[in-house]
Amino acid sequence: MRPLNNPVVKQAAVAMQAAIKSGNDKKLNDAWEQFYDAVTDTLRQDFEMASGDQKVLADRGFRMLTAKENKFYQEWIDSAKSPDPKQAFTDLLNGGMPETIIEDVYKKTLSMTIRF
Repeated sequence: MRPLNNPVVKQAAVAMQAAIKSGNDKKLNDAWEQFYDAVTDTLRQDFEMASGDQKVLADRGFRMLTAKENKFYQEWIDSAKSPDPKQAFTDLLNGGMPETIIEDVYKKTLSMTIRF
């Protein structure tokens, strides 16, 4: 969940706005701490959930993506959303595909049984 979509973070943001309007330094300090805690807790929960999902998949025997692969695939998704996806894909592929993807495809190809 994005931090600003979290109701606790929204509530902390409203409290901060009220503290700013009041001009009270103590209230502003308290509201800032509340907002900071809410955002960091939300991010920590999201990270732990994602890490837990990856551990479950690894335990089930699925190959985990490397950091470079994750970055490449995220850029691939972003390219598809760009105003000029053809150029974005060209730019992405000019940077090269991570070697681990190519190696994995090659290994799977070698392990396939070809029947004629």
